[in-house]
Amino acid sequence: MDTPFARLTAAAAASAAIVVIAGCGATSEQSAATSSRAHSIDACPSSAPTDDARAITLRGVTGSASVVAPTADSAPRITVTAPFQVDRLQAETARAGTGQTVTEKSVVTLCYQGVNGRTGEVFDDAFARATSAEMALPDLVPGFRAALVGQKAGAAVVAAIPAAQAYPKGEPDAGIAPGDSLVFAISVIASNS
Repeated sequence: MDTPFARLTAAAAASAAIVVIAGCGATSEQSAATSSRAHSIDACPSSAPTDDARAITLRGVTGSASVVAPTADSAPRITVTAPFQVDRLQAETARAGTGQTVTEKSVVTLCYQGVNGRTGEVFDDAFARATSAEMALPDLVPGFRAALVGQKAGAAVVAAIPAAQAYPKGEPDAGIAPGDSLVFAISVIASNS
């Protein structure tokens, strides 16, 4: 596939079809290298959050998203009033971390869930796979990268990313059409500079 943003690799397809969020302008070889780094370092919790868990509300130019951030014991819950669309990045720290700071050049270990704002459907979910992924920040789409830079290991982050900072031309293999905004709930497990 020739899009510069997300690539579904054969190795990833064999391991529950993970969509690696590769960066703008990455070549197939760069994406393959990033994909080969996606592996289990720490398990992601897969249990549902409690019914009384606090949600963060993100408001779009259309729709909204309610996000219960992940914890050490539970996966996130993202509920979208579709179509949800944002025209700028919205990122909130749901839980501050205390570990190493994430920089533009960090390699991070993450648990994350991604939801399409247009459909409200999950398009990638490390929590459901119960497997974290290791990714180099330079290889991530701009909005995802911007939501993480400055965070510390141990943080939980909620982000709404406009299409211009994610997949402006869409990503059919992930069900993402041109113009789709994305919602992410992310746990930063580790950061190495």
